[in-house]
Amino acid sequence: GPYAANRVLALLRAMLNKADEIGYTGVNPAAGVRLFRETARDRFMHPQEMEAFFRAVEAEPPLFRDFYLLLLLTGARKSNVLAMKWTDLDLEAGYWRIGETESKNNSVIMIPLVAPAVAILQERREAANGSAWVFPGHKHGTHLRTPQKAWQRIVNCSGIVGLRIHDLR
Repeated sequence: GPYAANRVLALLRAMLNKADEIGYTGVNPAAGVRLFRETARDRFMHPQEMEAFFRAVEAEPPLFRDFYLLLLLTGARKSNVLAMKWTDLDLEAGYWRIGETESKNNSVIMIPLVAPAVAILQERREAANGSAWVFPGHKHGTHLRTPQKAWQRIVNCSGIVGLRIHDLR
């Protein structure tokens, strides 16, 4: 679709611009191509959808339930919550440090943790079995990958139409 085409065009432009910097003398065929128009999404969960959403989340196994609740409580990116490590958390002080190598903009992010988030994390720590990850993956030494099947169950069970994981931010 148009979004993918725009990303490919941007990548091609960047590659040819870089090639130009290191001695390529050809023409950049992507230079004059217009991007497709994109419309921003502004979908948020409505108050009348929340009861059904929370009921569906509570029906999930603890791993997925806690993951989706922490997405809501921290406002963090899905990838950051999936890769959350115990060493980056200070539950007593109530903050989570996302390092510059893990953040999208390459800078340290300090996320304050509200009391319900701390409570979830304390329970998760007890169930972590020594894993470095808050949400350990199926293979030892890895973290959980995108729990898409759990998300589909939540959306189907709640009856909410058009809600994406990113909309929880």
